[in-house]
Amino acid sequence: MTIRNVWQFISTGGKKDTQGGRAEEHPAKPVEAPQAMIDIRNNKKKYFPESKIVIIYLLGNYIGSNEDPASKTTGRTYLDNSVDPCHLITITEAADAYLLAHELGHVFNYSRVDNNMDDADPISTDRAHNRNVGNIMYPEAGTVLTTEQCEKFFRSPIINQ
Repeated sequence: MTIRNVWQFISTGGKKDTQGGRAEEHPAKPVEAPQAMIDIRNNKKKYFPESKIVIIYLLGNYIGSNEDPASKTTGRTYLDNSVDPCHLITITEAADAYLLAHELGHVFNYSRVDNNMDDADPISTDRAHNRNVGNIMYPEAGTVLTTEQCEKFFRSPIINQ
């Protein structure tokens, strides 16, 4: 796996807030990436065709409206179903240290060769998230990662390149 630093900032127009937030809505719903983000991903793919993940850092607190305190979404993964997928992760300033690991977990689950996107111990109404508070794949990312989750992540061709 090759990691490249290619910086491009997008402002969400919000001021910094350290109250924390959630990885994405619960239950997680497939969401189309905004066109501006798709354009950034496609531009990066043009120069780095081997890219499988593009991470966009958003200035501001939350994805969506920074004026809506109920929307504490600080990170999101957008699934790419194309022939040569390049998954898109967005992270905001309010994201905590474990959020990127959580979003990468979604990418590794989404890209598994067995096409099973479920977490190893999923919430019954939200199979992309783990049901145990404190787990890295819980809707509010924690610090625990299980052996079963690692085994599932290693079924991703992104890791096994």
